[in-house]
Amino acid sequence: MLSAYRVLDLTDQRGNLAGLLLASLGAEVIAIEPPGGSESRRQAPFFADQAGVDRSLIHWSFNRGKKSVVLDLNDAADRERFLALVRGADVLIETFQPGYLRSIGLDASVLAECNPALVHTSITPFGSDGPKANWATTDLTLMAAAGVSTLAGDADRAPVRISLAQAWLHASAEAASATLIALHERARSGLGQHVDVSAQQAAMLAAQAQPLAFPNRAKPPERAGGGAKVGPLNLRFVYPARDGHVIVSIMFGTMVGPYMRRLFEWICEEGLCDEATRDKDWIEYGMLLLTGKEPISEYNRIIETIARFTATKTKAELFEAASARRLLIASRLIAVTPA
Repeated sequence: MLSAYRVLDLTDQRGNLAGLLLASLGAEVIAIEPPGGSESRRQAPFFADQAGVDRSLIHWSFNRGKKSVVLDLNDAADRERFLALVRGADVLIETFQPGYLRSIGLDASVLAECNPALVHTSITPFGSDGPKANWATTDLTLMAAAGVSTLAGDADRAPVRISLAQAWLHASAEAASATLIALHERARSGLGQHVDVSAQQAAMLAAQAQPLAFPNRAKPPERAGGGAKVGPLNLRFVYPARDGHVIVSIMFGTMVGPYMRRLFEWICEEGLCDEATRDKDWIEYGMLLLTGKEPISEYNRIIETIARFTATKTKAELFEAASARRLLIASRLIAVTPA
């Protein structure tokens, strides 16, 4: 799909996913690493638990399918080599601190002059300029700033941290999507542009706009301990397995309803629900609940049916079946007590 495009990937572990997504779509992606290699090469876990620049499983995961070139952008000769690569590139993605490229004479205007058709994508915590542009951040503070932390944890206690770092992954995915949009526009105008992606905004979008309830004077979202509250519904996503817990996306509508249908076909095959339950209208089921045509007690029975079913399987069995049967089930990495 993207085989005609060349991407220069100057990201560290915060943005490696963006280049990976473009490489997965067929683009030629060249990772430009500093002397000593990208910081992601030093991230645990390592293959066979032995550290080394070529043994990081995180680096392997997020940089597979990429070529690699070592350049020191603080060196004048290497900067010229870099600009030669820019002249032949379609996309440049980077995660530098705002102002860094300007400090070494490689800001967005210089890159655009070098290659007017270049799509230059920056991934930063709060955008490339503004009052928070140079604030120190961690995944924890970014998720809090995005409002996501208000949704994580049980309703009767303080919010908790999401178990794995997510903010930069969401930012990288948004960066890849925004880059594709810019390339589409370039096909019309012939010109590139600077795409500025804020990790805070990307994480906020991932919360399905729930943090926007506050500025819009809507009812604030509530923590639901492994689920979500939608009107009178307590959507539950964490379910027991024989050896831990799994996440099952229990929602309805055109997008998710078919997955629910396939899940209940499996449950029915196992003899843990009847055909009437299997054959519910999973696409319109959310509206049936919200309009009272289906009682909440029936929804609660369905939730318990799923829980009894998943408890009979190991996480590995559920994950394998999710792939084979096209179900929305994922293993949970930490043990929890379901809400």
